[in-house]
Amino acid sequence: MAAGGNSIDIFYARLDDPRLQALGDLCNDDEHARASRFRFPRDARRYRVGRGALRVILGRATDTDPERVRLLAGANQRPGLADLPRSRLDFNVSHSEEILLIGLSHGMQLGVDVEILRKVEMAHALAREHYSAYEALQLREAATQERDRVFLGVWVRKEACVKASGVGITADLRSFTVGCGPQSLQVEVPIERGSNAVVAMHVQSIALPGPCLAACASLGAESPRELRVTEFAGAC
Repeated sequence: MAAGGNSIDIFYARLDDPRLQALGDLCNDDEHARASRFRFPRDARRYRVGRGALRVILGRATDTDPERVRLLAGANQRPGLADLPRSRLDFNVSHSEEILLIGLSHGMQLGVDVEILRKVEMAHALAREHYSAYEALQLREAATQERDRVFLGVWVRKEACVKASGVGITADLRSFTVGCGPQSLQVEVPIERGSNAVVAMHVQSIALPGPCLAACASLGAESPRELRVTEFAGAC
């Protein structure tokens, strides 16, 4: 199931799907404890289901029982597997409300992001702070009914790049352009403010059903050979 070298598998799921609710039972004690600290029961349930889904997907990829998958937070809180060399498998996770997005690859370091389409307050002010001049122009020129989609289309692509870097980005986010999609784009992303150091990566939008925007970025000058998008519907 896991993507081969230089390929990426994207899995999406709806955390309110009745078919997935039993996955919450796969959480370990630490995950149950964290879920208990959520203010709203809906958020706790979605967290448990999301962790269970991640365990199933990683278990399939590594031929491991989902309950025996050992997750850890690596440098800069980047998720990892305790029992598997990072060079063999990379994954990344994002969620927005009930939508869960998981990217998985052998051979490519990646980042994913998803956002439910919603009204963005002060979108133009935020764009001036975080978007390149071209991206801010895209937003200004968008039809009124499309501005939220354009803003979030850029946002998920930027965030995917930040997550793919693996080290976090302290440079000005206005210093590189990812656009609002949907095309695949090679970008050079500055890592540190005041430094000439950049990392090359590819970023592309992901088409998902329903009112949401998503993107995937992968580290390196070579674009992914294949990107497969699959709905995750349970353990079977």
